[in-house]
Amino acid sequence: VFIDFGCSLYVKENRNEKTKTERFGTPGYMSPEMKSGTGEVNLYENDQYSLKETLRRFKFILELHDLIIG
Repeated sequence: VFIDFGCSLYVKENRNEKTKTERFGTPGYMSPEMKSGTGEVNLYENDQYSLKETLRRFKFILELHDLIIG
């Protein structure tokens, strides 16, 4: 977790297990499963999706910086 603003908590779950949860967070970083709002989400996959999206956006910013600054 980079920043959790005090709203995250530890959940013990096995891989491929789904956890009942609420749709909570920044939509751009939510997995499609979380966005669907079904209430049952694989938290491992959701976290992986969020990290991938964070890194993708960070890479874009670096590329944009290189393009502008040179």
